[in-house]
Amino acid sequence: MLSLHQHNASLSNVNLRIERHGDERELAADLKLTANVAGLTLNDIERGLHEALFRQPGSGEQPDLIDPALLTAVKFPLMEPVRLAQKFPGYEFEIGDGETEPLVLADAELKKITAKSIEGGSAELVFTLSAVIDEEEAAELTRLYVREDVVLSLTPPSRPEAGEDVTGDAANDADGAQGAAA
Repeated sequence: MLSLHQHNASLSNVNLRIERHGDERELAADLKLTANVAGLTLNDIERGLHEALFRQPGSGEQPDLIDPALLTAVKFPLMEPVRLAQKFPGYEFEIGDGETEPLVLADAELKKITAKSIEGGSAELVFTLSAVIDEEEAAELTRLYVREDVVLSLTPPSRPEAGEDVTGDAANDADGAQGAAA
């Protein structure tokens, strides 16, 4: 899963909206961000994506590479950015200006990911982060939106350790299905 730590990014849109939870109304925000990352980071989002978008450079295409076996040449230069349909809930992210204490939001959803390969082996990621926020957080997001250049950390949801007891609806549904089959 995608993970970034103190990564420079550009905040290009902040959309404040209302989420309804039954009769409750909660303030939420959708943040559209752009970040340039190493091409291998694409495999953290979708296995094999780096290899699908990049190839080894041909003779004379990219001089003096440290490792000529690296996939650094764009495989399909005329292809539009790849849009991924997956949504990744449960992210925690920190967003700030790099000078003051960052805003920390939990239980965010990472979605609307597009990846554009760039010659030399890097990629431009454009994605949306959605989270429930409060009024103070909305004010801070507005301040960062005006600034545009931000420092971002993305922490994916933790996965259960091997052998850890997993509880929840999915586990109960599986047990119920097995019991019904018996």
